[in-house]
Amino acid sequence: MSENILIITIAGLSSRFSKPVGHPCVKCLYYQNSFEESLLYRMLQRHKYFDRIILVGGYEYDLLKSTVEEKFKDILDKIELVQNEEYATYGSGYSLYKGYEDIKDEDFKSLIFAEGDLFLDDVSFEKVVNSEKSVMTYNHQTIESDKSVAFYIAADGKPHYIYDTAHSLLEINEPFKAIYNSG
Repeated sequence: MSENILIITIAGLSSRFSKPVGHPCVKCLYYQNSFEESLLYRMLQRHKYFDRIILVGGYEYDLLKSTVEEKFKDILDKIELVQNEEYATYGSGYSLYKGYEDIKDEDFKSLIFAEGDLFLDDVSFEKVVNSEKSVMTYNHQTIESDKSVAFYIAADGKPHYIYDTAHSLLEINEPFKAIYNSG
């Protein structure tokens, strides 16, 4: 048991993000001036913390794959690409499942899940990586059904993600203790 694994889910359509940009784009690959501004570049600069990085892509998967092969040649041995062909139907929860499915029978020391369209500053990221306990991050923005992936803590104390791939309404059909905007 020695591996530290990072799963980054980046399969979504980025439809909300693409509207103000003016054209369809993959949010984690977007930049204005240089690729170093992209979320994917910034996340993968943290590769030193991990023995293995699993990127779960869907929308524009071939573009993601070619970008990773071109821009991250120095760490390709750490990166594994997994395709979520059901990204538009099942959302980020299924992408996490696809990434985990790839490693579930392995013995590993730690597993960190990061949503590829969010970014933690370096200090916060190091706190998560170095924590001795399980950690979930959240942000303090208002939870809106057309913008948010949220999670709630059910009566049994377990977290559950909620989102709507159509960006319409969120629904919780059970008692819960707290609700947070995923971050």
